[in-house]
Amino acid sequence: MARDHRTDKRDKRIHLSGLTSIHRRKPRRHAGGRRAKRAEIWRYRTPSRTPPAKVIGPPALVRDHLIIGMQRASTTGEILALNQATGHPAWTHEVDQPVLDLCRHDDRVLFITSGAVSALDALRGSLSWATPARDPEYVVSTGSMAILTSHRRDANEPGQRLSVLRGDDGREIWAEDLPRSAGLETLVAGESLLAASLELAPDGTDQTELANFRLSDGTKTWRRTIPSTATWIHASRSVVVIADLTRAQGLDPATGQTIWTLPQRMEGRPGCWLVDDVLVVSCTHRNAQLQFDTLGVIPQTGEVVWKRPLTDWLDRGVSAADMLYATTSNRVIAINSAGIQLWTANVPPDATLTLGRIPAWPRLCLD
Repeated sequence: MARDHRTDKRDKRIHLSGLTSIHRRKPRRHAGGRRAKRAEIWRYRTPSRTPPAKVIGPPALVRDHLIIGMQRASTTGEILALNQATGHPAWTHEVDQPVLDLCRHDDRVLFITSGAVSALDALRGSLSWATPARDPEYVVSTGSMAILTSHRRDANEPGQRLSVLRGDDGREIWAEDLPRSAGLETLVAGESLLAASLELAPDGTDQTELANFRLSDGTKTWRRTIPSTATWIHASRSVVVIADLTRAQGLDPATGQTIWTLPQRMEGRPGCWLVDDVLVVSCTHRNAQLQFDTLGVIPQTGEVVWKRPLTDWLDRGVSAADMLYATTSNRVIAINSAGIQLWTANVPPDATLTLGRIPAWPRLCLD
């Protein structure tokens, strides 16, 4: 099924359909102020070609342009820029490989294909730079730099490579080869780059090496090993939160030492989002009433300030101001920082939901 991304700015709505069309809508109101059916402002349909275009991941908003990455089967890709007010195409940049991911970087758009990470001038669609990379997995922008996760350069060498690039020309500032890594996740907290590398321990079990790098030069300030699969779920200047298969922990960002542990059993990666200075944690283990607890946690201390049982656990979400918009297997739920569920919307059981949030727009709605 097509992936849908919907983003709401006050009464205006963008709807991206993963295969064929893009819509922007706003609601009409009756005389009494009651909200009526949404009126469509514009619609854009991708040209009819074979194979059809598929939207990849959330779009990027750069000034007046809504920029979307697309791929056609496994052969080619393109970057499309639409005027976000009218839906008229501003430019298209075609590439000879599928587009795997993209993100905004100032007035540029960074995107990756199977052999490179590249940057486009977002206003004109012209190529600014391209840097070779072996099977890159994702790219993120932070300040004046871009963080790239890819495979090691030599095809005969296992493991992964973590690179920090200059955003203006794509040149590598520093890189770290992780020869035993089978999966790598990163998170930026201030001047620190946190890396969680999934590795195979000598006894054949999974372990995760956590490391904290200085973002500017790659200096490793601390490292520790977790004897299971673990991942970052939150980072700030005061605390780093990780989750393994059984629990969530708060770590000291300066040393990596554990400062608190949630008592609730997890049984897998919990959903975790910072909502107005409260860490909302969705437990993946059923309680005694066969429901899933959602917790409000003070991130600096690990204190649980509220607990709300839900019939399903929250798997994906984005926060905006004091609201969390999250999905379950068949619903979208809006929860505030006090744990109060404000609304819920059902979606078809066979729907595939993909969340995305454009920073300039404060709300996200999906169906």
